[in-house]
Amino acid sequence: MVNWSHIEEYGKKFHLSTEQINSLKNCFENINIDFLEQFIKLPLNQLPSKNELKKNFRDEQEMQRFLLLGILISYPEFEKFYHDSGYPDKMFEDISYDLSIWQEKMQTDFGFPCLTLRIYEWSRAITLGNTLQFGRLQLNLCDYPFEHSIWRNGKSSPDVKFGLCKAPVPDLTKGDKIINIHIPASGPLHITDCIASLKEMYAFFKKYKPDYSYKAFCCFSWMLDPVFNKILTQNSNIVKFQKLGMVFREDSIDSTDETLWRLWDCKTAQTGLDKNNPPELKSSMQRAVADYIFNGGRFAEGIMILFPEEVEKL
Repeated sequence: MVNWSHIEEYGKKFHLSTEQINSLKNCFENINIDFLEQFIKLPLNQLPSKNELKKNFRDEQEMQRFLLLGILISYPEFEKFYHDSGYPDKMFEDISYDLSIWQEKMQTDFGFPCLTLRIYEWSRAITLGNTLQFGRLQLNLCDYPFEHSIWRNGKSSPDVKFGLCKAPVPDLTKGDKIINIHIPASGPLHITDCIASLKEMYAFFKKYKPDYSYKAFCCFSWMLDPVFNKILTQNSNIVKFQKLGMVFREDSIDSTDETLWRLWDCKTAQTGLDKNNPPELKSSMQRAVADYIFNGGRFAEGIMILFPEEVEKL
């Protein structure tokens, strides 16, 4: 059975500070360790809802600390995956920092080390080896989820109102296998680092997963809304990143709350921006986003598509 010395060991290996680790001790001493060990064995598609999980704890804060403890005790499984996979050591080292990066966001949102159920699910995918990191960018594998199709000439069916595109066969359609790119909040989005990451991904699949016949590299993100190309300067890293591939706006997915959470905190995402009492605007991006929203704008999720030969030529 896991004990406190394990938590201290695994916390350090996940690059948490001593203070962050020690803040979990009271929770660790009060929770049911058997329940913790059983919880991390649950498949990600069988996790309980937040309300169901809360019933097992004294309050929501205890539940959130419990979720962080769950990721910590999955460290041996995480380490074993990389040991057995034969993947480069740098991949393991780079992604081992992901949990500490999320702790910066949790500190902003809640004021103490913890995880929400959403971020527990993301972090558990990492310790299971479902999410991999290549320098600045991360990835997982999935099927293309949208009804509209994509052609290499830059057209998509929603752009042309479903049917005006002359190409008989789309290059990417719902259900096709893709490499799904994720942009971790680990610092500036320097375009040279992103290109290097994409090239690493391309080479990795040739060497380690040659049988995974994917159609495209895709990225679905709040920061890929084409609106940013209009409200940010052309020197913006986000604008430069969007120019790496074809970018489309998915109007059916409103990402305004996600944008506010990413740029400020969960409270701002819940309440929205008040023009009469705006939050502190520390960056040019925050100022641009606030101005856009104050003028009635809403954000939508953006989709970026790069086909394998395009990545090879970057």
